[in-house]
Amino acid sequence: EIHFYEAVKYWGKGFSLSKLSNYGEIVGPLPFMVYAIWGMAINFEIETLRIFSIIIAFITFSLLIKCNNIILSNLFSDSKKIFKYIIPLIFFFNPYVIGLSFFVFTDMITVCFFLLSLYGFISSNRYFMFIGIFLVSLTRQFAILMVVGLIFSSLFEWFTFKKKGDLFKRVFFQIIPLIPFLALTIFWGGLAPQGAMKYYAPNEKYIFHINYFITYISMIPFYTIPLFVYWLIKNINIFKDYKIISIIIFLVSLVTYINWPVSPSVRTLIETNFTTVGFVHRIIKYFFNNYYFEHGILFISYFLCLFFIFHSITIFYYFLKSQKSSLYQMVFFVNMLYLIFIPFIFQVWEKYLVLIIPTLLWQMIFQAQSIPPPFCKKVGVG
Repeated sequence: EIHFYEAVKYWGKGFSLSKLSNYGEIVGPLPFMVYAIWGMAINFEIETLRIFSIIIAFITFSLLIKCNNIILSNLFSDSKKIFKYIIPLIFFFNPYVIGLSFFVFTDMITVCFFLLSLYGFISSNRYFMFIGIFLVSLTRQFAILMVVGLIFSSLFEWFTFKKKGDLFKRVFFQIIPLIPFLALTIFWGGLAPQGAMKYYAPNEKYIFHINYFITYISMIPFYTIPLFVYWLIKNINIFKDYKIISIIIFLVSLVTYINWPVSPSVRTLIETNFTTVGFVHRIIKYFFNNYYFEHGILFISYFLCLFFIFHSITIFYYFLKSQKSSLYQMVFFVNMLYLIFIPFIFQVWEKYLVLIIPTLLWQMIFQAQSIPPPFCKKVGVG
């Protein structure tokens, strides 16, 4: 928290174009500017800034509930209203969310701005979507992956279902607000201020870290556990329906996990000496205190989640072949793009999953409710 606090105070001394290149952080400048405005209006005591964090968290939860109600109203009758409460509760009681709601970090404001853009997307309010995308693109760079997911979803509907007219306006309102971020990358000469990059990630290159990918996939079941279990129970027969594919996925997951097990980044080891990647990993390591038990549990989670991803692809294929337009495409693109590209950044941390916890939960609900495997009824598509 302390280095974010220092960045807020730095911006609190006044805004100028020159500060965009040397504010000491590799994330976007907007969160520090927003907190600085709050500080200018009241004061820069850290307790005062934490009050603002609570306000942001309240707005975020309100937006989550609105988005949740819209999405689930397309899936459930009144008899299953319980799901409208489960998703906000899972998100709220995430250990990272609890901390991010009280301390001065940039994660919760990022979730807030993305949910604003998402609310605009699913409620067909182009102006909320425009504002949300503009704000989130200047907050955390990798959140743009989620915005790209929204754009892909619109383009998918445009070209697959021949829905034009309003969709052209939607895509227009999704791309134009990214122009300020693109201008920033030109100004920085990269995706972040170069001075901060040299400090936090010297000699780092944008390469795909397969162990980071495995880490994020392994952690998804733990952070979505009630609905992941619900998906698993509803689709337990898919392991029998896809016997050969199950064996292939098991072998792939075994070989990849043995070679690239869950482990912290080099940068984390240098800066903190932490041997874990976050809260769940630390808990598992503490209670089992045995390498084989620790990684056995994480491997099982990794295998099951790889199967969830395979299942998601069959669902996507189902909607594609059946020419059915659904919000499923949106959550699919948001989650898959994020999980594919987040391993390119120089550090791995469980906390980074917080951004897609809501969309992952919605995806699990969709996959538990609406699908006709095996392979879309043997490609008969429902």
